Amino acid sequence: MHGNIRQAYGHNPLMVLLSPYVLTGFVLQYSPLRKTQADFHRRFYGKTASLLVFGMIIVYWIGRNL
Repeated sequence: MHGNIRQAYGHNPLMVLLSPYVLTGFVLQYSPLRKTQADFHRRFYGKTASLLVFGMIIVYWIGRNL
């Protein structure tokens, strides 16, 4: 991205929008916050949330290629 969010969004909006989600997931997974924020981690990074994000990626992928 090199700090140019608008240009990055123009190239791949999904990556720009999902970057905070992915970064938060890594922080929760690999830090002591996972134990203290277990409910948050389970709710936003559990099986249902993962399937929802996967579904959104598939819909975006199909829509972008139409």
